[in-house]
Amino acid sequence: MDPRSFRPADERSALVRYLRQFEEIRGRQSADAALFTSLRLQRADALIHGVFENSFDAIAIFGPEGRIEAANDGLARLFGVTKAYLTGLVLFELFPDGMGGLENGIRSGSGGGGYVETTGRRGDGSAFPVEIALGRITLTEDMRFVAIVRDISDRKLQQEKLRHQALHDALTGLPNRTLFCDRLEHALVQTQRSGKPLALLMIDLDRFKEVNDTLGHQVGDLLLCDVGRRLRETVRKGDSVARLGGDEFAVLLPSVADEANAFHLSSRLAQSLSEPLDCNGIVIEVGASVGIALYPDHAGDKETLLKCADVAMYAAKSQHLGITVYSPANDTNSIRNLTLTGELRRAIEGRQLYLAYQPKLDVRTGRVSRFEGLARWNHHLHGPIHATEFVTHAERTGLIQHLTMLTLDLGLSQIAEWQKITAEVNIALNLSARSLHDNKLPELLSDMLGKWSVEAKCLTLEITESAIMLDPARAMKVAERIAELGVKLSIDDFGTGYSSLAYLSQLPVEELKIDKSFVQQMLNRDRDAAIVHSTIDLAHNLGLKVVAEGVENGDVLARLRELDCDFAQGFFIGMPEPIFDAEPPLPVVGDDDDHGSPATPETDSAGVA
Repeated sequence: MDPRSFRPADERSALVRYLRQFEEIRGRQSADAALFTSLRLQRADALIHGVFENSFDAIAIFGPEGRIEAANDGLARLFGVTKAYLTGLVLFELFPDGMGGLENGIRSGSGGGGYVETTGRRGDGSAFPVEIALGRITLTEDMRFVAIVRDISDRKLQQEKLRHQALHDALTGLPNRTLFCDRLEHALVQTQRSGKPLALLMIDLDRFKEVNDTLGHQVGDLLLCDVGRRLRETVRKGDSVARLGGDEFAVLLPSVADEANAFHLSSRLAQSLSEPLDCNGIVIEVGASVGIALYPDHAGDKETLLKCADVAMYAAKSQHLGITVYSPANDTNSIRNLTLTGELRRAIEGRQLYLAYQPKLDVRTGRVSRFEGLARWNHHLHGPIHATEFVTHAERTGLIQHLTMLTLDLGLSQIAEWQKITAEVNIALNLSARSLHDNKLPELLSDMLGKWSVEAKCLTLEITESAIMLDPARAMKVAERIAELGVKLSIDDFGTGYSSLAYLSQLPVEELKIDKSFVQQMLNRDRDAAIVHSTIDLAHNLGLKVVAEGVENGDVLARLRELDCDFAQGFFIGMPEPIFDAEPPLPVVGDDDDHGSPATPETDSAGVA
């Protein structure tokens, strides 16, 4: 078009056409945008619907009144019903214990969300733990809520398992110290209200360490489990049994009439543990020491009551009483025992212990050429410490083997001195159960005999029936190797254990020692006399010598001579005495000797067990 020929009218018409075209284009663009937005919303809605339906979580959408408008398959599966059943159902009905207060906010419309653990109820009526996460959705003027529900049964079981593990002993399944102390504290509160006494028992197994060290931890664990079972079966309903650690157990008696009643119940428990235990075919005899403390007689709070029961238990163990009721006098002894335990190792390492030698009389000749070496400890502060006391410490603390080796070294050194004077001397030393089952013992003995240039026949090792029966097969092998060295073996305290005659006939022992409990009463009790007589005959028929312990007067010695007993030992023959010179005492005791006791007996003549 020639610009010069363009007129205003044409200009106006062209503008109108342009504007019309622009409106048409803009209209088409608006329609496309609306269509695009609609398609996008449809796609998002499908995506949300897919997530809703295919989620592993159980989801419900509902209004302020709690009525379910939509439920996915997960919710139906969780509660064991159909989606049709859920649609229109009030959500609160699925949770019989409520929703932890969330329903108030839902009904009022003020709830914005939250989290709660509660109980769900399935269609079959079964209950199960759930967690609920609640959210609110606002659409224009309408308000909706979304609840996501999850089954937390596995989590609860795991939590309960962890809680049980934290409060129970893994080996026996009994409550541990933490749970027991909680129960004790609760029982004390109840006792304060009722006014009825309460008893606390501490139980410690005798010879458990000996079993553990000799037969291994597996047998020790079986023993502990059996002990726990026996205690559970013996206590009354309402009593509590716990394992506090190691071989120490506790029993809570929340209602006892008095001290006598507590002692009676303790006796029942001790009796249940006194019977031999069968652990995988191995018959083990272990006793128990029981300490009793009463509330409010002995203590007014948990900590003091536990301490009193522990003190009583330790007194029962150290004094071989079986069962002991707490006494304030025992507190001083417990402090002393704690001190001695710490010092015993240093005393052994410093060779502060010595041997006292008690003679054994040859009943036929009236001469002495044999002795028993008994360990003694003269403490720098406490004076003479009784063997029973420090041997018990050694057994409890694992020092018994060190003590035994020291005793052997001291005894062999004394034999070496006496051998310079006479070749007839023989010293007997006690052997611990742990050493009897130590395969290295024969080699150590051989080295020590060589060190002191001592003839093996001059040494006798005394072993107990209980030590043999812990593991007869192993004891047999070790005993045979010791006998091959030429060392004599003797069974100590015969008649107090449960040894088998079959094993007795196979063991390479050369003598039996009749326990003094039978010898001391043989003139007064026919049964004891019969036991002594039959033991002498049995030993002689097996080719063994017999030593009678506990001979305290000439009348007993005369009777033993009539029974053809080989050797006699006791306070009438001679007291245990330290030997500080090289020449052994060789007294002669004849028929015309005074039949009274020449010395005041000590409480016992125990050596290293």
